[in-house]
Amino acid sequence: MNLPKRSDPSKAESVPLVLGSTSPFRKALLERLGLAFATAAPDVDETRRPEETPEQLVTRLALAKAQAVAVLHPDSLVIGSDQVACIGGEILGKPGNRERAIAQLQAASGRRVTFYTGLCLYNAVSGDYQLICEPFYVHFRPLSRQQTLGGGATNVCFGCAPCYEPTIALHSLRTPQFRELVHQ
Repeated sequence: MNLPKRSDPSKAESVPLVLGSTSPFRKALLERLGLAFATAAPDVDETRRPEETPEQLVTRLALAKAQAVAVLHPDSLVIGSDQVACIGGEILGKPGNRERAIAQLQAASGRRVTFYTGLCLYNAVSGDYQLICEPFYVHFRPLSRQQTLGGGATNVCFGCAPCYEPTIALHSLRTPQFRELVHQ
């Protein structure tokens, strides 16, 4: 079988990588890969459209964010992303404050929360892109009010969707607070 020759990566032109996000969590995840990249804030209206499913919402916003940043970085590969969380088919918004975060944790008690993450890799030069929606399921054990006020509130991120940032959760699997919140 004749396989095509692979190009020598040392001779490849370097294309700048830009993360189209102001999320410190997304930035931290990308930093873990050891790649050089810049960040830029996408200016995108994140309002949900009527009848839009969670999957449609996050993929539309991931692409829109990548395209918005590509205008500012026309020679780059741009990563755009968005995430929503759903309980029982209802999209939860960013809590914004401690009281709403606690209410969201209480709503998650004993239930499965689905986090939908839209991810887009956009080539600003060609306009080509790859787009995916990846669901992530978190099964919360029944929580007492004290657990939602204590353990969960210590890892709350008010600007995340919804009240417990999954990237924090992924890095916190060994913490007692996380074990108190979700099923093992």
